[in-house]
Amino acid sequence: MYNRNYPKRKSLLPVLLFLFTGFAFAQTTVTLQDQCNCEVLSGTEVSAPGMATPAGADVGDIYVNTNTGTIYYWDGDSWELTSSDNQQLENFTYDNTTGELSLSLENGGIATVVLPVETITTLTNTLGAGNIIGEYTNENGDIVSILETITTIQDNGDGNVTFTNEAGTSITVAKSAITDLGNGVYQFTNGDGTDVTLDTRASSNPYDNTTSGLAATDVQAAIDEINAAAGTVA
Repeated sequence: MYNRNYPKRKSLLPVLLFLFTGFAFAQTTVTLQDQCNCEVLSGTEVSAPGMATPAGADVGDIYVNTNTGTIYYWDGDSWELTSSDNQQLENFTYDNTTGELSLSLENGGIATVVLPVETITTLTNTLGAGNIIGEYTNENGDIVSILETITTIQDNGDGNVTFTNEAGTSITVAKSAITDLGNGVYQFTNGDGTDVTLDTRASSNPYDNTTSGLAATDVQAAIDEINAAAGTVA
């Protein structure tokens, strides 16, 4: 017996085949690994560009940080960013109390960093005992003494003095001195240690009597002679 429905069933086969084929294509998944012909790793170990672990990847392999969503690629030595952010710095503020520096970026984001506060250091001039000529107080409050070797000057008693510097090197220098012996007489000691007597008394100074007609030959005698003559005239 001829079944009239047979042709209808036969005509449904291409339609069903098309539907199944479309369903199969709809279920096909194309992954990043298929697109880049590389291995895609994921995790939280790579958190910044320049990191060298995990190692052993091939050039071009991808690493996805599952916490931040940042994608890195292996350049042969380290994991680097696949793109860069060239945002412009819009403004910045600094809090003197907290030491916090805030940077405002063009996309509206704000990045902050705390700068270490520098403790004031001091340098104190002092004339303490020993060789200490100053004290330095550092950031931790520690006091550091600044030492200076004491120099010496010694009178050798022969008209010379010896100067010894910080390095221990001695230098001898000739000196000069004048000693008051009293009554207008002075003793001068020159650089070579020899003494010269300076007598400033009138009796020690010669007097030229050629034009005065006085008999005196020194200043004191001339004064006395004039005084005597003046007294006689009076």
